[in-house]
Amino acid sequence: MLFFTEKEYEIVKRYDSFNILGTALFMNDGYCYLDEDNIPIPTPLKLSKKWKPWTYQINLYNILLETSGIDLKNKNISLLDVACGQGGGVSFYKEYYKFKEVYGLDLNPNHISHASNRDNNVNFINASATDIPLDNNKFDIITCLEAETYFEPFEKYCKEVSRVLKNNGVLIHASPALFVNKNNLEKYFKIQKTKDIHLNVGIGCAISKHLFKKHEMLKTIYTNDESANLVGNELYEIYVMKSI
Repeated sequence: MLFFTEKEYEIVKRYDSFNILGTALFMNDGYCYLDEDNIPIPTPLKLSKKWKPWTYQINLYNILLETSGIDLKNKNISLLDVACGQGGGVSFYKEYYKFKEVYGLDLNPNHISHASNRDNNVNFINASATDIPLDNNKFDIITCLEAETYFEPFEKYCKEVSRVLKNNGVLIHASPALFVNKNNLEKYFKIQKTKDIHLNVGIGCAISKHLFKKHEMLKTIYTNDESANLVGNELYEIYVMKSI
């Protein structure tokens, strides 16, 4: 049985209160591909019918891998998505790229139960990001999307992902708050590449709020994040890192 800290319990309660279990395959912002003049262009991904409603959320997961420069034709890859939510991102990675081994880890037991029932091709684990119950040097890629501010103590998270990441592996984070923990990240990882994608995210959220206008909670989330990225001073970045 997983025991929660007080803060972890509050996080689980918060996400359960959204009442989107089973209706929101993805829980992240959107990403819209733009041309050189910042005009929206279609996704380069060839998505099946089941994925198309979540095109902009999938785009965000995909741009993490694109930015990293990883050879995505290599199927002999082991990947972990930390704070995977209801598992949409890792299910997409497994089905689309056919990576050898894909894991999704999330603190919320309801998320993991739902994800496991929906997709048995991904290894879903109910655990804290600060206490990962997996072997050392296991993963070629670890992704984390919009979640690092929940991990406390953050330095313990850094130690854990450094432990389970292979020596030549890549850690990829995307979030509007990466700068908050940059100093701690740099104790364990060398930041090889950064990319500001706030405009892409803002436009992706603007489109998503219309696509999900009948779902009040999702519409509210995307409306708020659209404003943060297009009107506010939001900085939404990707960090591509390797262990020191």
